[in-house]
Amino acid sequence: MTPEQQQRQRILSLGALFQAGLLADKLATAGERDSNAIRPLLESILVLDSDKIADIYPDRRALSPGLRLLRDALTGKQRKDNFRQVGHALSLIQLARAADRNREVLDSLRHRLEALVAQREHFPDLASREFCHRAAGVYSNTLSTLKYRIRVNGSPEQLQNEDNAATIRALFLAGVRAAFLWRQNGGRRWQLLLSRRKMVDQIDQLLL
Repeated sequence: MTPEQQQRQRILSLGALFQAGLLADKLATAGERDSNAIRPLLESILVLDSDKIADIYPDRRALSPGLRLLRDALTGKQRKDNFRQVGHALSLIQLARAADRNREVLDSLRHRLEALVAQREHFPDLASREFCHRAAGVYSNTLSTLKYRIRVNGSPEQLQNEDNAATIRALFLAGVRAAFLWRQNGGRRWQLLLSRRKMVDQIDQLLL
């Protein structure tokens, strides 16, 4: 893989990661559920044995919402709610880092995801509430047992909705999957500070 290809994989991984933060915030604050944006993220958690972006996120256009949020974060563009959305994305990076240090959690996560893959045929639509509850169970039994926790702020009414809460957990599971892929391709947090201009140029190319 060339350095350019690896950088492209890092950008798309971050796009997926930021999309998870974006969609989780929309659910938590307004109960807004975008199945078309949720679906590619949840599909990614069932691709266990590939580190190729084309296998994990076959349609880069499906990651456009996350890539736009990433570009806004890198350029300092402030929108009404993006500080929470970006905060979720950065927290997912930290959660993935914490998980990477805990072999027991990683082994359990792998085992539970393999079981989820085996049940794939029972869920024609991975953006369905039924699948989100199943994926949320994986998150609750693995990543949420770590000391590092992600704080979600939003409307009490939306957060108390069981479907919304499950979908947020499922999105966080997908976000951690994206964070693992980002790190596997050499992603480091300092790049978000020191390589901004180059990253923004690449994002613009991907959004064409």
